[in-house]
Amino acid sequence: MEITEGFLVNGAGLQIAYKTWGCPSDEDIKPGWLFLGGYQSDMTGTKASFLWGLAQKTSTPCTVFDYSGCGRSTGAFEAGTIGGWKDEALLVLDTLTQGPQTLIGSSMGGWLMLLLGLERPSRIQKMIGIAAAPDFTEHLCPWLSGPEKARFETEGEGIAFRKEGPFVVRRAFVEEAKRHLVSDRSLTYSCPVTLLHGDDDQVVPWHGSERLLETIDAPSVQLIRIKNGDHRLHSNADLDLLGRLIRV
Repeated sequence: MEITEGFLVNGAGLQIAYKTWGCPSDEDIKPGWLFLGGYQSDMTGTKASFLWGLAQKTSTPCTVFDYSGCGRSTGAFEAGTIGGWKDEALLVLDTLTQGPQTLIGSSMGGWLMLLLGLERPSRIQKMIGIAAAPDFTEHLCPWLSGPEKARFETEGEGIAFRKEGPFVVRRAFVEEAKRHLVSDRSLTYSCPVTLLHGDDDQVVPWHGSERLLETIDAPSVQLIRIKNGDHRLHSNADLDLLGRLIRV
C-alpha cells in the first residue's frame, strides 16, 4: 500500500487536488472508500481525516479530494456548480480508483453520492450518506431575510444554506443545480444505502433523509437517526459509528 498525492485536470482546465492510499497494481484489490465532502469543505476536514486514518489502519484503499475552488484545488469557489463538482467526482472515481467502491457523502456530498450511484452503478458496492443534503438549493429561501431574498432575486446573490454562514450563493448556482435534482427522479441502486442524520440538525433537518428513504429502491435502505446529533456529525461517537458501518 502506498500514498499518492497530486492533481487531476478537469474539463475546465482546473487542477483538482487528491490523495489516495492504495495498491500500486491491479492485483488483490480490496474494495475502496471514496469520500465526497460537503459544501465549502476540503480533504483536511474531520470526517475526511478520520476515514483517511482508518483506511491506513485497516489497509483499505481510500481516496479523498478537493472540489475546484476548495482546499488545494484551483479555481474560484463562486464559479463552482453542482454539475461541475459531480463531474470532478466522476473524474476522480474513474481515474484514481480501482474495483468496487464505497461512497461516503457528507451533506452536499450526499447529493453527489446519489448522482454518482446512478451514473456508475457497476462501480459502487455501498453508499453511506452523512446528513445528506440532496436538492438543498431548492430550500434556500426560508433561510433568507427579506433584504437578502430581494438581493437574491434582483442581483443574483443572497446569504443562504447555513444560518451560521454567511455563505454567498449565486442565483446562477441555484439555476444550474435544477438540472441535477433527485427528489423527482427514480433512485434505483443495486447496492445497500445507509443514511445517517442527527435529529438536532439545524442546517439540513433529518426529515429530508426520511423522505429520501421512501424514494430509494435498493437491496437494503436504512436511516439511522442520531439522538442530539448536529449537522456535522463529527463527535467521537459519530465517527465510531461511521467506522463500524463502513467496515460491514
